[in-house]
Formats: sequence, structure tokens, C-alpha cells
Amino acid sequence: MNRAFENLGLLFLRVFVSGTMIVFHGWSALSKPGEFAKFLEMKGLFLPYVLTAHVLSYMVIAAETVFPFMIIIGLFTRFSALVASINMFVALFVYHIIINGDPINIWEKAFIYMGVFVFLTIAGGGNFTLDNVLAVRKRKGRHAKWRIR
Repeated sequence: MNRAFENLGLLFLRVFVSGTMIVFHGWSALSKPGEFAKFLEMKGLFLPYVLTAHVLSYMVIAAETVFPFMIIIGLFTRFSALVASINMFVALFVYHIIINGDPINIWEKAFIYMGVFVFLTIAGGGNFTLDNVLAVRKRKGRHAKWRIR
């Protein structure tokens, strides 16, 4: 019974934090990727000839929409959380602290997102994941049912 609550807690954390990331950060960048690329270029967030602002903008958009969606459904959860945590690390240290010099009340949100995604990278998504469903089916055959360990 206790394991079920742990897995339910991990499910809630994955859905709540990743959903918030998509709705409040990723969606606005996804809806206007050209404007987001211009914003990054204006802030100096690119490496000339290596990583243009347009390439960087699509990487950030993926890290704030595609990978959090994969965390929600539990597909490649640890890898997706690693990508999202690296994105938040760059947003926190490079953008907020180094470029803008923001005070803590501005960058604390990126810090918290980074912490949660690092936690999910280490702990995984629990048993209520698509990864678990696929692993159980692979172990037990095509018609295996989803189970809680």
C-alpha cells in the first residue's frame, strides 16, 4: 500500500510540474518561435557560427514542451528530466544570474524547476509510467497488465 502512495506522489509531481512548465513557459515560446529566437539573440544567448539563436530557441522550446510532455506520460522519464534540468540550469545561471543579474525572487522559479527535474532524473517516474507499462509487457509478453511493484 505504501508503494502505491509513493508512485501516486511521483505521478502527481510529474504531471503538476511538467504541466506547469508547458503551460506557463513552453507554450508561449512554442506559439511564436521566431519572436523567441529574436529575444534570445537580443539577450546574447547564442554562440556565433556554432549555435544560432534559432537553433537554441528550438532546443529551449523542446526542453520546455516536448520533454515535459514525455515526463507527464512517463516515456524516457529520466532522460527527459535530465534534458529539462539542464535547460533550467542554463536558464538559472546563464540567463538569470550572469546575463540579467536578477535577484533571488526572480530566479527562484527556475531553481525550483531545476531541483524537481534533477530529483526526477535520480528517482525516476515511478510505476505509473509508460516506461513501466512497456517494460512489464516486454517481460511478461504482449498481454501483460500494468502492475504496481
